[in-house]
Amino acid sequence: MTEGRVSIDYADYDGGRLIVHFKKKVKWKNPTVSVTDESGNAYSALVEDTSSDSCQIQVDSLEEGMTYTFVLGGVFQSGSSKGTTVSGTFETPIVSVSATQESTEEQTEEEDDDEEEETQVRPTKPEETEESVPPSSAEETLPEETSGISGEGDGSQSS
Repeated sequence: MTEGRVSIDYADYDGGRLIVHFKKKVKWKNPTVSVTDESGNAYSALVEDTSSDSCQIQVDSLEEGMTYTFVLGGVFQSGSSKGTTVSGTFETPIVSVSATQESTEEQTEEEDDDEEEETQVRPTKPEETEESVPPSSAEETLPEETSGISGEGDGSQSS
């Protein structure tokens, strides 16, 4: 590698931000950036933050699933007094609309399930007051009603 040469390790794009990582330490002086697509159309971009091993670039209005080229200026290899430009490419991810909708629907269903569970747990008192006869009394009267229905009305029951 020649002295003063800046090399990009990798670039990562997510949600309107491009982060470029360098293989070796760099210095900055008046950083600039340009971003173009495969057809040569330019996009508005701004170097938001710089460090000795990376920089963060704000770039809006990019299409999903496309490849873009960026050119950084005002970057120096650490230890060198000669500034240079460096370029690289990155791809924008494809975000599925249906996956986003499914995720939203799942969250809504989970919230609905949570609300139903809370509703099922809370009404214990109304269920207890629905019967006017306590359950123990209902069990005691049930055999008498059954014996009356079966036709055994002589009053004797075998236990």
